Amino acid sequence: QQQTQAACSSGSAGSSSSSSSSATSTSVIRHHARHAKAKTAPVTTEAGRPPHPNAYQWSRLERLLERLQQEDAGISVRTVKSFMSCQPSCFTGSELCGWLLRNTDAEDAQEACHVASMLAAHGYIIPVEGTALVVRNDSSYYRFQTPCLWPSKSPDRLDNTDYAVYLCKRTLLNKQRLELANYEAENLARLQRLLSHKWEFIYLQAEAEAKVDR
Repeated sequence: QQQTQAACSSGSAGSSSSSSSSATSTSVIRHHARHAKAKTAPVTTEAGRPPHPNAYQWSRLERLLERLQQEDAGISVRTVKSFMSCQPSCFTGSELCGWLLRNTDAEDAQEACHVASMLAAHGYIIPVEGTALVVRNDSSYYRFQTPCLWPSKSPDRLDNTDYAVYLCKRTLLNKQRLELANYEAENLARLQRLLSHKWEFIYLQAEAEAKVDR
């Protein structure tokens, strides 16, 4: 009888050990499965879509742009006046290339000019005259693009109010070269319907900014 009890006890212990081992193995398998799933899960944006192929490059350019626009250590800007227009916050191509040469890892002026042209090609800076998206290392003037029009601002995160103020200001300036394109006029009409509840505020804001730009 004692032998039978010992055998039963041994069998019970073996069964318990086997169950414990099985539970441990199952836990380990589940852990690795969760880890593998998390490791292979695709990266998505806030809207649930995969990130844009240029998202990393845009983030680096925007960090550089933040440094460029710092009041103390950034590039110096000024208002450029001509016979029929007035452009605020402008800088020359040579000033931009010089700043990049002093404050980045650019080895020479050619490389600094290439980085400046990348900013222009992606729409972060725009020429005051002409449409060429290449920065020349000379006295040509450029200015910063409005942040709401940066390429990283996807349509679902675009601040419609800022864009409406920008378009409305363009109409108030009444300059031929600042006339709205067809798609911009359509966007302005759509935003006027969408933001009708605060259009008075948008118009007053655009009017104030237009007075500064004149």
